[in-house]
Amino acid sequence: MLKTYDFGRKLFKTNKMLKTNDLGRKMLKTYEFGRNLLKTNDFGRKLFKTNDRRRKCLKRTI
Repeated sequence: MLKTYDFGRKLFKTNKMLKTNDLGRKMLKTYEFGRNLLKTNDFGRKLFKTNDRRRKCLKRTI
């Protein structure tokens, strides 16, 4: 495993992955922002679920 690990480290150095990794990290920040948006969306979905219940109740009364 150590040999392959060293090989991977050499690849990492030659690949100039660090710069793209920074780009990836920036993407992750926007992804986290998106996830936070999704959490608020989940809140909205919960509201929708209660809304669905109301609709079902309305259908029963009508």
